[in-house]
Amino acid sequence: MGTWDSLHKQHVDVFIRINLLEKALLGLLQNRATGDMKGAASLQKDFLKAFEQGMILHFAVEEEALFPVLARAGEKPRILISELLAEHKSIMEKHNMIVQTAAVDKDKILLELIRELADHAKKEEQSIPSIISQLTPEQLNNIDQDAKRLGYRL
Repeated sequence: MGTWDSLHKQHVDVFIRINLLEKALLGLLQNRATGDMKGAASLQKDFLKAFEQGMILHFAVEEEALFPVLARAGEKPRILISELLAEHKSIMEKHNMIVQTAAVDKDKILLELIRELADHAKKEEQSIPSIISQLTPEQLNNIDQDAKRLGYRL
């Protein structure tokens, strides 16, 4: 299995987790009016732990192994990669805001983060496969080797 196949599987997992988390967060936000916020801290903590264990490495593999190769495939891929990198930055800023600050509405920021992450993963799933299909076996192997160097298991 190659790097893109592995990243694709993570995208599918992200879609599932985000759907469940978004529903739970929306319920928590609705319950805020009644003062019933049981589980909010635990939900945030669980998501952030999963994010830190998986998405940070996922982003690193995309940024350091996959995107540089894709960007050399032409002007449209370069524009796409620029957009995806900006989205990574925005997602990480939201993550850092939740983790490093005493923001009052961390659950709202978390909801923004998961929605942005879902949109981002969807964009990658719709855009990247057509570029991947144009790559040579050597380019794909280079992506795999760079991903392994970063500690990514294929």
